[in-house]
Amino acid sequence: MEPLQIIADDIEFLKAAGVYESVLMYVIMDLPYGSFLYDTLEGLLKQGDKAKFHRAYGDKLPPGEKHIIYRGVSGTQPDLYAQGLSWSLSLERAAWFALKSGLMNPAVYRAEIGRNDIYCFTNARREQEVICRPRQYKKMKLNTQELDRLACCIQNRQFQSVKAASGV
Repeated sequence: MEPLQIIADDIEFLKAAGVYESVLMYVIMDLPYGSFLYDTLEGLLKQGDKAKFHRAYGDKLPPGEKHIIYRGVSGTQPDLYAQGLSWSLSLERAAWFALKSGLMNPAVYRAEIGRNDIYCFTNARREQEVICRPRQYKKMKLNTQELDRLACCIQNRQFQSVKAASGV
C-alpha cells in the first residue's frame, strides 16, 4: 500500500498518538523524484498543525512576512511539475534541480509566498527547502547556460565543503 494512503486512512490514529505531522513530513521528504500527488499531499498537509510540522522536521524560517521561492523542474511537462510542494529559497538550488536529471525542458519557476502559507522550512539537505503550494508562479526566462552558471555555484560549494571536511 502507498505510504500516503496509509497516512490518509489512519489520520485520526496518528493525530491521537501525536505523530501525524512528523510521519507525514518524513514521508514527504522521502517521496521519489517525480511523485505528482500534489492535491493529495496538500490535502494531508492542510489537516495538520503547521507549528507541529516545523517542530517535526523544520528549521527556523528566515525572517520576513513574505519570501521569494524557486522550483527547478525538467521533463516533458514542466508546467505540471511546477505545481509541486518542494520549493527553495535559493535560485541556485532550483537551477541545480532543473538540470540534475539531464531531462529536456529545464526550467525554474518563481513565486512569492506569505510566511503563514509555508508548512515547513528545512535546510537539512542544504536545499533551503520550503514545503508549500503557491497558487501563482511564473516561469523565469533563463536559458540553459544561465541555469548551468547558477547550478555551478551549488556544485562549487559542495566541493568546497567536501574539501574542508577531508582536510585537503
